[in-house]
Amino acid sequence: MKRQDDSKTEGLEAVEPHVLRERMNREVADRRRRRNRVKRIFRLTVFLGAVSCVAASLVEANRFLTTSEMFATNVVKIIGNKRASTEDLVTLAGGPQLGNIFSVDLGAIRTRLLTHGWVKDAAVSRILPRTVEIRVAERTPVAVALTAAGPWLVDAGGSRLSQYVGGQFDLPFISGIEGDGGDDALHLGLRVLATLSKADPGIGPRISEISCEGRSARVVFLDTTPALILGGDEFVERLAFYRKIELDLRARFSRIDYVDLRFAPRIYIQGDFRVIEAVQGANGSGAGGVKE
Repeated sequence: MKRQDDSKTEGLEAVEPHVLRERMNREVADRRRRRNRVKRIFRLTVFLGAVSCVAASLVEANRFLTTSEMFATNVVKIIGNKRASTEDLVTLAGGPQLGNIFSVDLGAIRTRLLTHGWVKDAAVSRILPRTVEIRVAERTPVAVALTAAGPWLVDAGGSRLSQYVGGQFDLPFISGIEGDGGDDALHLGLRVLATLSKADPGIGPRISEISCEGRSARVVFLDTTPALILGGDEFVERLAFYRKIELDLRARFSRIDYVDLRFAPRIYIQGDFRVIEAVQGANGSGAGGVKE
């Protein structure tokens, strides 16, 4: 066999094959990491450049949208109002010239509109390029409150809508609310009206006035029904009780100004304040009868 040339290996350190493979693997891995790092830096640079371009475009677009005369509001459109004046609502909104359409504070406009007596709710929206649209839901008047400041239309919750003009609405009056405790008296009258109307939807137009004094309600009717003092509760039950004895009362008394039902089955009739006790028919049919 030919002997190896020792001169070629002289001065070299013998390296195990597996060590050499590990060293080569590390070098390859290092080169890959360097290449990947360069790629990531390149991609990040491209991404940041793109973001900068987009941001600059957005800034320019925003400047155009918020300063261009093309988007200057010049119309306030009111929809849904019947009682509230369109002019008043536009004025509350801030007038037709509200500035840039994108800068208009819709929430603030809605808040101002809700201060109007007739406005129950409002929805405010933008219609590009230059219109603000307002849709209003109005309150419904149910009675005329005779206050110290004059007659006012009120809704079921007691909110004042506008001052009442004679002949404007055919609604019952609520009186006895001019002094202290007026709010309580007003809400009592509204509660009587709502309760009776729910039990008999046709009774509202027949009521002329509900007088509320001392936490007691007195209902005056437009027809021949005498005024009924119903107290502060059990309105439906007391009215039903009166209906059962109404025929007997009319047969016995030629004139009845009012009937006090607060202490039923004992009732009081206007006049000499004779105590009349009302009882149901003995046959249990529900027919009414009265006896002194």
